[in-house]
This record gives sequence, structure tokens and C-alpha cells, in this order.
Amino acid sequence: MRVSLAAGVLAGATALAGCSQGGGAASDPNSSLAASGDCTNEQQLAKWDLDRRLGQLLMGAIYADAGETAVRAAVNQIAKGNVGGVNVLGTSTYSYANNELAQAVDAGGQTPPFLAVDEEGGRVQRLTDEVGYLPSAREMADTMTPRQVKRLAKKIGRAMNKLSLNMDLAPVVDVSNQYDDAVVGDRSFGSNPATVTKYAGAFADGLRSQGIIPVLKHFPGLGSGSGNTDFESAKTPPLKKLEQRDLKPYETLLLDSPVAVMTTNAVVPGLSGGEPASLSSATYQLLRDKYGFTGVVMTDSLSAAAVTEGRDIEEAVTQAIIAGADIALWDQLSEQKAVHKELRKAVASGDLSEEQVNASVGRVLALKGVDLCTGR
Repeated sequence: MRVSLAAGVLAGATALAGCSQGGGAASDPNSSLAASGDCTNEQQLAKWDLDRRLGQLLMGAIYADAGETAVRAAVNQIAKGNVGGVNVLGTSTYSYANNELAQAVDAGGQTPPFLAVDEEGGRVQRLTDEVGYLPSAREMADTMTPRQVKRLAKKIGRAMNKLSLNMDLAPVVDVSNQYDDAVVGDRSFGSNPATVTKYAGAFADGLRSQGIIPVLKHFPGLGSGSGNTDFESAKTPPLKKLEQRDLKPYETLLLDSPVAVMTTNAVVPGLSGGEPASLSSATYQLLRDKYGFTGVVMTDSLSAAAVTEGRDIEEAVTQAIIAGADIALWDQLSEQKAVHKELRKAVASGDLSEEQVNASVGRVLALKGVDLCTGR
């Protein structure tokens, strides 16, 4: 009998560090972990060694098309506490349709992981074998009502539960009038911020109704980006212009929880100082200070050419975490050892404080629904 990770997480997971733990999307997941009686989550977290805490900030990727070996490698990395999440790339669900990923729920007593896919529709979808072909966001907005989009997202959520996936790196909330095949193009629900807000909100609500965590992307807005950051450096219009249009959906969509936010790897003039936004502390400050977001912020894949030009992946991950990312996403899970080493060096040098690490881990565990004291 298949056991959904999301359902298993909501039901609770194994004991941890002398305190029981729960998982999944619990109440108030965008707040820091709360205290319970004489036990505080901060005290319990202090018992974790540094590597285990750093692991919660990392999400490497596997390619499901590589077969069962890739899935087993992911389960092994989770069991060791090396990563707190895995992004599943590729379009074949065969290698994990037997739900081997559900073993991650009981991964050696470790905290339940985020198991994510990019399931947007149109050009970006991983679960065609399970849910069939989905229209692009633009086509959804042109041909469907928000209620129908919510119903479609529920269908996606049910399929994800079946496969033990609990996070969708969607919806795209970029506002765009680009041609369909542009970097965002038809991945956007439209050129009107109100339309994007309405339809992206419906998509996110449908996922949440099935226990799936939606991820809004690409903050602060890639809808008018100059190129595809996967292959080249790119930039957006200046921040002042983004505030007039591209950032409008976040004013509403950040209010619903659970939810996470993904940053863009494009340079944002007037904000990121010539760096990719995912690596700039100003990006995270904008989201926290101006938009009041207290939840989990993750990067777009730091394996992108816009980021790795002149940087090793471990340098990119470390820079993003220091800048303020709660979760660093990259493409090759096998690189986690080098990433951990670089992060440990940053902590040892004082470039990355343990206080900042613990704050990010607290947000990650809260989004997972983990309370180290109460088990809820």
C-alpha cells in the first residue's frame, strides 16, 4: 500500500533527539518555531551538530530519468541528514512510482524532507505520466476560471501525494507580456498583476488543499528578464519599475500559508548591486523588511550559468546562505559534500553565524510542521 509523504508527515514522523516530531504543513508554518513549556525548540536545535543543521538549508537535485539508483541516493542523503530536501528533475515517474521516496519519512530518524518538483504546466512539467499534459499558465488564464485552475492544482496535488512529493516549485507569479517561448513568456498567467494574483493564488490554494507547499517564483520578478539565467547572465528592469507591476502579486500572495518564495538569478538594477539577486542580501532584506515575509526563502538553482560563471557551486551556495537564503537549491545532489565543507568554513570564519543558521533552520522546520518539543 502506498503511503504519501505528505500524509505521513502530517501524521507525524519518528522521534528525534529525545523529543517527538511532526511534519508537513502545520499551523502557522511561516513563523519561527514556538516554545512549549520548559522545552524550547531553540534548546532542542542546539543539540543538533552543525552539519545536521546545515543540511536543512540544502536542496540538491536528482534526475528521476536516471532510474532507481538516483532515488536511492536521495533517500540515503536524507537519511544521513546531509540535505533537508531534494528536487526531482526529469519527466519519468517510473523510477519512483513504487513510492520508494516514502522511505524518506523514516529516513534514519531524521527530519522529514521537502521532496519537490517543478510542475507548472506548459513547458515545465514533470508529472505528465501521472496527470497528463497541463496547459501553460497563460493558457489557463485565457481559457479557464480561477475555480477551474484550483481544481486542476488539486489534481496535481493528489498525484504528488501518490508519489510522496510534498512541494511544488510553482506557481510562477512573474508578470509578463513576453512572447510564449521567451524565458518566462507563457509560464506567466498574464501581463496584468491582478490577473496573475488571482490565478496564481488559485493554483497555490489548490496545492495547499492537498497538503502540498507552493513556491512563488521568481522574486522580485523575472517577467521582463533579458535572458534565461540557466544559460547566461540576465537582468530585469530596475527595482522601481518592478515595484510598480511585477511585485504587486506578492502583496497578496504572501499572506496565505503555507508558502515559500524562490528568488531569481537575474541581476536586478537598483537592488542586487550587479550580482544575481539570489546572491544579494538586499533581495532578502526587501522580502523581509518591505513585504514582511517571515517564511522560507529559497534560491532558484544555483547551478545556473548566471551564477556559476566565475564561481564553484559550493561558493555560490555559501554566498546565497550568507546573503539570507533559507534553502539553497542546486542541480547535482552528489556535490553536497563540497557544499557542506564550504559552509562549515564560513561558520568557522564568522562569515556565517550560527545564529543565522539556526534562524533559517527554524523557518524550514516550521514550514515542515516540525515542533521539536510537542511533536505537532
